[in-house]
Amino acid sequence: MVRWLALAIILFASGAHADATLGLLSELTGPSAANGEACRQGYEVARQKFAPNDVIGAQKIRFLFGDHKAEAKTAIDEYNRFVKQEDALAVLSNRGNVGMALDPLSKQDNVPLIGMMAHINFIDQNPNGFRFWPSAKTEGAALAQRAYSRGLRKVASLILEDDAALAIGNSFEGEFKRLGGEVVFHELVGEKDTDFSTLFSRARGLKPDLLFIHVAVTQMGIAVKRARELGLKQPIYSYFWIGYPEVLQSAGKDALEGTTFISLATDRPLFKKEFEKQFPDQKVVAVTYACFAGLAFALQEIEQNSKDLTREKFLKLLKVSHKVELPDETLKIENREVLFPLEYRVIRDGQVTSDGEISASPLSDRKS
Repeated sequence: MVRWLALAIILFASGAHADATLGLLSELTGPSAANGEACRQGYEVARQKFAPNDVIGAQKIRFLFGDHKAEAKTAIDEYNRFVKQEDALAVLSNRGNVGMALDPLSKQDNVPLIGMMAHINFIDQNPNGFRFWPSAKTEGAALAQRAYSRGLRKVASLILEDDAALAIGNSFEGEFKRLGGEVVFHELVGEKDTDFSTLFSRARGLKPDLLFIHVAVTQMGIAVKRARELGLKQPIYSYFWIGYPEVLQSAGKDALEGTTFISLATDRPLFKKEFEKQFPDQKVVAVTYACFAGLAFALQEIEQNSKDLTREKFLKLLKVSHKVELPDETLKIENREVLFPLEYRVIRDGQVTSDGEISASPLSDRKS
């Protein structure tokens, strides 16, 4: 009894609390590792900004990093390690196929799942999910509207056989057809496919006036280059991965000239300053900012409610939160979905340039 009393006095005097553990997932290996690394960088910036030295007040934070490899089974194994073995308060992850695999576990275990993912059903089927990415419905439809408004009427689509890519592709094609356009070619490819010659030769014969290409990061440059070599000079509409430096280098700037995609608005000077302190030779991309915002959301709730914080209490706090405070802006949260400002981006002369905000997108409250 005396021994336990002495221990309690020591803990009280030091102001110590039990560690708050957060599990952070992205694909650090595999064909889309560049995307996972960009997400990890966002996590790291939030970690240093909001929990310097892994401490918030008197609360010690444990950050557990995991590699889901963009594979559902691997993601489930990592989730179980975080939740069952390490007692994590919450799990954060990108990639739609991962989110859909983790949704039933998050719902069953009452574990908050903060997802940087577009899949339409991610938060609909899981009351413990929080979306920190525009939905596939929003992104695909806005891209189709831009294409149709440019007088384009026939699309040839090449899409990765992946839940999130398919969700965006289906949204694009659905909206394009609703507006009066026609899908003349639709093919799915595996993440390891690299020979697109036959597919693009078939597409060429159907005379599309635009190409919709949403494949893996490592495939983007190869696919675009092959399409151009086969004489397909039509405008390309795509996913934000197409603006990655390795894609620009692989495809060549001429092949990508005029390519259009949608991105989070990431021209945020205070965030960039924090980012460049840690990653001076890297560029901010959309998933970097999304992963930063997702972890900032979790850490701010811990800061405001660190005393006796259980997983159940943490989940309730996240559900009633309506905003996340970032260095440059305050983002609104509605129905467990953050409202990022979105913008069109176009590749011109090898550079990714902003081409206007999307007026239909719910916008955040920007700080002056």
